Amino acid sequence: MRMLRLTTWNVNGLFRKSPNLSKLEDNSFLGSVVGYDIIGLIETHAGPDDSICLENYTIYQVNRPKSNKAYKFSGGLAALIKNDITKGVTIVNSGLFAIWLKLDHDLFGFSRDVYVCITYLPPDNSTYSKRLEINCVDILEKDIQNFTPLGEIILLGDINARTACNADYLLNDTDKFIPDPIPYIMDDDLPIRSNQDTITNERGLHILDVCISSGLRILNGRKPGDTLGYFTCHKYNGSSTIDYGIVSEMLFKDVVYFHVHSGMSDLSDHCQISLSIQNCNFQRNSSYTIALSPSPLGYIYGKNLVN
Repeated sequence: MRMLRLTTWNVNGLFRKSPNLSKLEDNSFLGSVVGYDIIGLIETHAGPDDSICLENYTIYQVNRPKSNKAYKFSGGLAALIKNDITKGVTIVNSGLFAIWLKLDHDLFGFSRDVYVCITYLPPDNSTYSKRLEINCVDILEKDIQNFTPLGEIILLGDINARTACNADYLLNDTDKFIPDPIPYIMDDDLPIRSNQDTITNERGLHILDVCISSGLRILNGRKPGDTLGYFTCHKYNGSSTIDYGIVSEMLFKDVVYFHVHSGMSDLSDHCQISLSIQNCNFQRNSSYTIALSPSPLGYIYGKNLVN
């Protein structure tokens, strides 16, 4: 059995004070992200002269244009794809709010293609959102509607939605009253979500509606690694859960764990989140071999022998 490991992190600026000093050179940061197959970095605050580099990874980055009144760059997304899986990954769409990757079902061993979305949705009341005068959730929902007929969906990132423990599927769903000729797929009853964040905002209600209409399910508070539904963001005025892992219902059973990592306040006010998917039979590009010594045929035990 092979695993596919994905992680995203709102890094709250990838570069420290100087473009020549990157968090990707910080040992604590590297120890947290290196090893994952796909890494999503959110709010990189990268400008046109900032190049994101990490050994053994292919990088695709989207920088947010700086407004005339801003003194620094904000926003920004980056997808880092491990070189040994790049032959099975394609960038299929990107914009200011999301990078969409397609994982080829033949190469990864899935029954359908999997579309991974690394996303950051700025708060509705942010200056940037007000200036654009658009609803970023509507844009995300349109992308989901486009890709859902083509494969399964994985959403990872900071969507600034607070959902408390509200249901993301139809409770007590039934096909009892549906006429026979009309096909109807009922929503599965899933474990109730745990969530330390008991607040629901308007964005959260919108995201829950998207989950119900698109057959997507929230991983936070449901999987090993986050059974208590930990906060994902810690600011001076309180903590909240606004970073999510959300997958198609068909993928839910294949997610082995979803983990909200411990906070690292010196690096970001957000927690890193990660997940692992089993039943992935991708044959990685291997440029090296490991020589192993043959196992012994047996062991000799005795009271005078030291292990």
